[in-house]
Amino acid sequence: LIEQAKMLAFVSGVDYLIGSFRPNDYGKYKAIYGLDSADFATYCQLKREDKLPVDSWLRNLTRNGMKPMKVDEEAMTVKSSLEALSIYKETYNVSMWNEICPSVWECGEVGSWFINAKNNAAVYVESNLWGIAWKKTGLK
Repeated sequence: LIEQAKMLAFVSGVDYLIGSFRPNDYGKYKAIYGLDSADFATYCQLKREDKLPVDSWLRNLTRNGMKPMKVDEEAMTVKSSLEALSIYKETYNVSMWNEICPSVWECGEVGSWFINAKNNAAVYVESNLWGIAWKKTGLK
């Protein structure tokens, strides 16, 4: 898939192929090591002994030439009522839900849920990492 995207960029004549990438192991990392172990930006920079990212998706992208650019702290937001969130908590990753402090919930995913009981609302906020997946030869 990555090679096909690079080829499409090349034949289309674009100079850069840039993407917003979701480090899919971050939610598991937070669940195992705790929220204080690494914020999102720090997690994206964590390396294994072989100098590749600890995150499996970032590792795959790095092996395919992706160069990190910038963290987008609100790459995805999902608004919900408290009732809809309650149903979601009962049906998705049921064992992973954890209230880490009043009004903030983790569910084993990259982002976190923020609760506003006064407005009967919740919002899921997820960060992603922008990166250059390919650039035309000769460009800086």
